[in-house]
Amino acid sequence: RRDSSYQYSLVKVEKFHHHTTQDHEEIVNVNIKSMIFMTQKFVPMFLERKKKCAIVNLSSQSIAFSVRNLSVYTGTKAFNDSFSKCLSQDYQGSFHAM
Repeated sequence: RRDSSYQYSLVKVEKFHHHTTQDHEEIVNVNIKSMIFMTQKFVPMFLERKKKCAIVNLSSQSIAFSVRNLSVYTGTKAFNDSFSKCLSQDYQGSFHAM
């Protein structure tokens, strides 16, 4: 059973063609799908609360630069950043996602 209080990222620094399909799936599962599913689980609870809430998503500085051999990882982190910004707009006034 996994502890949902933390998540981790998979970083495998190799050229794109050295990654297997499974490597790509794991990176996407950990860095994108888990964020979507955890957010889906917690948003209804946040909307019911009377107190201010925030979702804090960890991205990476790699989204600001072209990082050699980290194309899939960097792409997933760009998703994290964009997803958080969009959530903040979608739920403006209810909670903040950053």
